[in-house]
Amino acid sequence: MRITEHYWGIDGFNCAISGREGKKGYSGRGNDSDSGMPDYVLIHDGARPLITPAIIQEAIQLAMDKGAVIVAVPTKDTIKRVIPETGEIIETVDRRELWNVQTPQVFRYREIMDVHQMFREESMTDDAALMEKAGYKVFVSMGSYKNIKITTEEDILVAKCFMDRGKGCLSANVSNNMQN
Repeated sequence: MRITEHYWGIDGFNCAISGREGKKGYSGRGNDSDSGMPDYVLIHDGARPLITPAIIQEAIQLAMDKGAVIVAVPTKDTIKRVIPETGEIIETVDRRELWNVQTPQVFRYREIMDVHQMFREESMTDDAALMEKAGYKVFVSMGSYKNIKITTEEDILVAKCFMDRGKGCLSANVSNNMQN
């Protein structure tokens, strides 16, 4: 299936959609011919269902200019580096330089395919890390703090609050569940 510029409202953007099994599932699906291949690929984590069309469009627009883009938000928390074995704090990291990565991530199709082939034996937590390792510049497009990754029961409660626009989020049932 192809998404065309008509759907996204962005001139010149075509994107192929395909599921994948794990981080490397789609990397072997290309062929040696570029004919019929999309110019860009948008990779989105299904555990982030609260993404908005505006965030997707902004990431695509920036990728069409820069080549490789991730959606992220500035870190709000104070971050500490800690020795895992002892729990001793090593340093407080300057959060002005830290961003929490989200999806989608948008790349030039041929480049991300080449990078996946180059590092096919390695395990990375996201596609942007592979691009960085290969020497590509990756840029940030502003995400949303509501674009959470839903992996725990608490995440489901928070997502429900966002979807209900806050109605009933402070009920005793939700408050009690969130404290545990």
